[in-house]
Amino acid sequence: MGEGVVCSMNQNNSDFMSHAYKYLYEIENRLRLMIKTNMKEYYGHNWIIRLNEKRSEQNSNIYELVAFFGKYQNVLTHFSEPQRNQLQLLTSVRNKIAHSHCINQKDFELLKECHCIVMKQPITKRKNNRIIVR
Repeated sequence: MGEGVVCSMNQNNSDFMSHAYKYLYEIENRLRLMIKTNMKEYYGHNWIIRLNEKRSEQNSNIYELVAFFGKYQNVLTHFSEPQRNQLQLLTSVRNKIAHSHCINQKDFELLKECHCIVMKQPITKRKNNRIIVR
């Protein structure tokens, strides 16, 4: 399975790409939930307007979702810089999956690693058993 190659229709490719989509779906939606929950808790319901953001987390692409964690590190303390860098690498993998192109094993391994990183984090990041707020 090469990069940028449209997947042939066989059961192995379908199963492989179904697993890839599942991981991507869970990563993106978990990131959205983390952002929404923590930003709303810290800045209030109108956090998007208050912070003059162009888009909400619901309308953001994966690279924008990951960027939120760098831009608002005081609130979104879930990931270290190396982890955010690794998550940013998902953009090209996401585009292949979204456009029905096969991903290779290296892309799939990155997806699995990022899935593990994201799913290990709690939705609301706590510090010393207290929710981090203002």
